[in-house]
Amino acid sequence: MTVELIEIVRQAKARREASVSRISELSDLLDHEQDEMNEIDEMFDGLRIAARQFGDKEALAEIERTVTAAMPIDWAHLARTDAVLAVLNEVGTPMSPDQIASALTNKGREGDSAKYVSAALSGLRQAGRVENVGHALWQVASQRGMGAIFKYGVMTTSDRVRDVAAQILG
Repeated sequence: MTVELIEIVRQAKARREASVSRISELSDLLDHEQDEMNEIDEMFDGLRIAARQFGDKEALAEIERTVTAAMPIDWAHLARTDAVLAVLNEVGTPMSPDQIASALTNKGREGDSAKYVSAALSGLRQAGRVENVGHALWQVASQRGMGAIFKYGVMTTSDRVRDVAAQILG
């Protein structure tokens, strides 16, 4: 009986070691994929800025449709600042705190009053992620992603933005 138990323990140990090894491999793969996603997000940030600078609303709309479709947002579980930033990115035009609060409510979020949105915008402004572009109108900061514009070779024409976006978006 003892010999059988020892064999079972050895088998369990081997299975456990194999599981730990697979978990380690999956963790490494997950880290790699997260790095890849961060780089892609940087590209999209740069493309958004380029499209805004060139006034190419068609390219900006295509970028936003692609990002939104590719990465569904779990609005209810986002931190308020992330939700506010996501709305501004999605819409792509300046919005007031009331408009942002309304958009968040339409996304199924509760408790995002204009007062709380204003507080979130204040923090985002201090972090350099949004900018005030008029009386109570906010947009994603135009400096965000500038490194990605140069890193990925976005040129100075809206046609080039469209070409780069088409290459990235497949």
